[in-house]
Amino acid sequence: MRWTHFNTQLTEAPIALSYFAGRDRNSEKYISAISNAMKGKGTIFVLDADNNEHEVSFDGETNGKKALGVFQSLVKQKENREKVNRAPSVTGVDVESNKPVTFTLNKVLKKFRSQEGSAVEVNVNAGNVTEGALGFALAALFENTSQSITLQDALNVGKRFFAQEDSTLSLNVKDRTDDNLKIKVTLPKNDIEALRELIESGGDGKSLQAKFGISDIAVKKFDKMLDQAVDYANNGTQPGIALNKVKGYYGDGIKQVINVVSDGAESENQNTTKVDLSLIVKGADGEDFETETLSLLSLKAGGGASQVGQASGHAYANFKKFWLQNFNYNLPGEYKELFADTMAEYTNDSGKIEKGRGLLQALLDGPVRQTYEWANEKINKHLQGDSEPGEEEFLKHLQKGLLFNTAKNQVDGDASTKTKGDEDVTVVILNPGGGKNFVELNFGRGFDQMLRHFNLESSGIVNAGGGKGFYIRITANVKNSAPEEVQELARASRGSFLVQYRTAIKGRAMRNTVDIGPQSKVLANVENFFKEGPPKPEDKEVEKPEPALNDLVKQDAEAKPEANDPNATVKENMMHPTQDFGPNYNVVDDLHVYMRNNDEMYRRQYFPMLCKMQEQLAKGKKISAKEVMMPVIKTCMASYNKKYNLANESTDIITDEDIKTLVKKIYTEEIPLIKKGVYK
Repeated sequence: MRWTHFNTQLTEAPIALSYFAGRDRNSEKYISAISNAMKGKGTIFVLDADNNEHEVSFDGETNGKKALGVFQSLVKQKENREKVNRAPSVTGVDVESNKPVTFTLNKVLKKFRSQEGSAVEVNVNAGNVTEGALGFALAALFENTSQSITLQDALNVGKRFFAQEDSTLSLNVKDRTDDNLKIKVTLPKNDIEALRELIESGGDGKSLQAKFGISDIAVKKFDKMLDQAVDYANNGTQPGIALNKVKGYYGDGIKQVINVVSDGAESENQNTTKVDLSLIVKGADGEDFETETLSLLSLKAGGGASQVGQASGHAYANFKKFWLQNFNYNLPGEYKELFADTMAEYTNDSGKIEKGRGLLQALLDGPVRQTYEWANEKINKHLQGDSEPGEEEFLKHLQKGLLFNTAKNQVDGDASTKTKGDEDVTVVILNPGGGKNFVELNFGRGFDQMLRHFNLESSGIVNAGGGKGFYIRITANVKNSAPEEVQELARASRGSFLVQYRTAIKGRAMRNTVDIGPQSKVLANVENFFKEGPPKPEDKEVEKPEPALNDLVKQDAEAKPEANDPNATVKENMMHPTQDFGPNYNVVDDLHVYMRNNDEMYRRQYFPMLCKMQEQLAKGKKISAKEVMMPVIKTCMASYNKKYNLANESTDIITDEDIKTLVKKIYTEEIPLIKKGVYK
């Protein structure tokens, strides 16, 4: 393993020139802070030519006036998308030595001091700090798997991490194993320093306020952060699954290196992944062990609506990307001309586009709204009436978009991972409101099955923000036929929305975002699929299913009937070789597809069967194939035969051996999901 020196992680990332184009949510804050300092209303922190840090002030009437003119000229160039070959230089005064400091405007750091107060206002990303705190808590959990962790356990891991110079800390595993456990945390400088302060203060948010100038609201967030991280490590579903995984590694007799990885410094732009914490297992030196990666967590904001995706910008390409990623809707090329026509109205005689609020508002009221009208029309066509194929298609694309936005996890060299999300990634929201410390979401198969009990509805285009934006919301309305458990969930999320797609003017930029609503936080909640939570190592082991079912599973599940004689007559070729009537295709496979895809059979028979199997396992009971599975198979078999008019009696085309084969098939395919708690 290549070791990265910890000091390299402390290199401050200056404010990139792209921020001065006004297209980022922090742009206005940075531009305002720098301008105020140059007017003599505060200070900024910069790096000189030798990368030495200075706190710099300006005289608003002398050097500040000149510096402000240079800075404003740069901002205008960036807003107009003009190429800046070299960042301009300005001169200020070091507040400590009172000597002049010359620096380029691409070397301004993300921290400022206001004129009124002594506290340094630093840009601290609470999400990144949370990521590191959770990494320490999980590492503490894996260090001693025999007991729950305390706040002090997480603090001890954090203190040991900051006491050494590497970004990776080796831990002493309490279990009897030769495996090596490591925790790796790489965050931007301000965030790693905030995490250090949080650990050293024992989780006191007030200590961060004195050092970093964070708000009172942020103080409350940081005060709870470590306690929430510990609670999640002890009681979260995904940590429970990971804990069992780690115990398996510890007991398999193979020497491994188990890495808890928090890589916020590298994944800030989220170009390749939305995963914030991972478990990466490698073979120790000399061990033949294929590297395994368990994607643990994708962290999101707190209560209310939570942003999960964006394709910000005001060009045609931004909206083409936005609708393609979220619904697989391909925005026609004719809309490109509409954007170009509006841009032309704001182009001066010299060919430069006069950017600003006027252009953004014209685009918002014109071509941007038209793309929303186009998308809403397509959504309504999918959802109108009782067209099940249309709703199924829409749900498929909706789910794919949500997975991409919440769980993108691109694998090097695998083109198929660029546009889809990892169903194994759990979305974790700390401090979601309602008195809870956390909520876990998954937009994979369980979410898809949950939404089959709902009708989806579009709000149409709704204006918001005083003419500065609008959105389309998708709401889930429960079907009358839904089970009582689902009805209860629907009542808990009544009056809210599932997901919203929003465009708004923010400062000097246009932001196009995807937000999951309170309905998603109920219907995609992992708790819906785990009645009693995931099994912990100390829990009672689940008894194996009864021998009859085990015997079935042990048989060759891949066994297939002999192929029909190619020299047989046409009539004979239409028949099963062992029967008097029936098709010549694999009837077991086709019946299984029918059970899962026929809405009535799935809703009334197949899904309740899986739920019953999961319930029995959760209670430590045996799964009875005879009592639980075979009645469902026979009912679906009769429906299948009647629908396709295959034979007088269903037993003419499906033998007892076929039923046993189907039992094996269902059990083999579904039991891993059942053990994960997917069905409720």
